[in-house]
Amino acid sequence: VSTQSTGTARTRSMSTEKQLTWGKKLAHNEKKVRDKTVKVLRTWLGKQRDLSDLDVLKLWKGLFYCFWMSDKRPVQRELAQNIAGLIQSAHPECQACFVKGFFATMVREWGGIDRLRLDKFYMLVELSLIHISEPTRLLSISYAVFCLKKKKNTIHKTIIYDMIYKYM
Repeated sequence: VSTQSTGTARTRSMSTEKQLTWGKKLAHNEKKVRDKTVKVLRTWLGKQRDLSDLDVLKLWKGLFYCFWMSDKRPVQRELAQNIAGLIQSAHPECQACFVKGFFATMVREWGGIDRLRLDKFYMLVELSLIHISEPTRLLSISYAVFCLKKKKNTIHKTIIYDMIYKYM
């Protein structure tokens, strides 16, 4: 085995270990650990030029459960803003993949969200759409955000599903 292939194997191994650490820390039961991990993840994402789709899906699953664990409305709002802000923090070459990972995670996990947590996930989707539409000014997403704000309390799952599937 050459040293070059060994170095590649070590890099892959370290990458896998880092992903396991991200997931554990993002889904940790202590708020301080989750908050610190999201902050570190923001910096790390800005430096990553080539994340695979699988890596992004793993990160979003951890972020999903990080948000799942958040309690109390002000904490949820702050965390939703921080998570949505990760979209713009990602390296420009990875932003599209990161957004796609967000939508794929929401589609995959949406059916398992209980009615008590549904409102906070609507908030996460709304804030994420705002962060996605800010730099691009996509009219259709901007309109979707307008509709979300207008129908905030009477929004239905189908609106979210339609928007998510449209951009996948």
